[in-house]
Amino acid sequence: MYLTRVFIPWRLCQNPYNWHKRIWDLFPAESERRNKIKQEKEAIGESIELPSYFLFHVEEFQAGKGLTMLLQSPDKPDCTGNYQLLNGPNVLSYSWLEDSCDVHFILTANPVKMKFADRNRVPHVGELNLVNWLSGKINAFGILSNETLVTPQAPLFFRKGNSAGKINAVKFEGRMTIAATETFKQAAFNGIGPAKAFGCGLLLIKPWSGSGNR
Repeated sequence: MYLTRVFIPWRLCQNPYNWHKRIWDLFPAESERRNKIKQEKEAIGESIELPSYFLFHVEEFQAGKGLTMLLQSPDKPDCTGNYQLLNGPNVLSYSWLEDSCDVHFILTANPVKMKFADRNRVPHVGELNLVNWLSGKINAFGILSNETLVTPQAPLFFRKGNSAGKINAVKFEGRMTIAATETFKQAAFNGIGPAKAFGCGLLLIKPWSGSGNR
């Protein structure tokens, strides 16, 4: 697994709905392979949902300038042409991680719930509800401390065709105890929660060393 800091210029990233497509340009071979699989399934009247291949964390999105992101991927991205490589690719290793290990974590996520009346997703509100949402998502591999910092992010507006949409992301940060290392690794690869195409779901960790982590 690799972590890479990449910059995408404004003309290619003005509409966040297109971010996911732009990032796929960095992995042409895998993109072609997946498209071929989908076409073969469609030819026989079947559909297939392929697992996430990459996750990314938005570090800066500035109008008129562009998008700076931290990208996690199983292969090195091809940052030629329109994309600028700022740092990496660096190997992402969890060799230091073990069960009962405390880590400092950062996660930008889109905590939502299903509104059963009309089957629409609505955001969780209130710090306690947001922390409970995260606790449920990591229950299989981790335990939160009582000091999780919850910071609502600026709404991310996008357009899909003639329709407009909005992502209400939240940044979580604090201490987590890893209870099941292998389960954590799988979750870190797959991402946490929805809206991964908009920069949500990438769980970043480092060894916990007390207040110096903040």
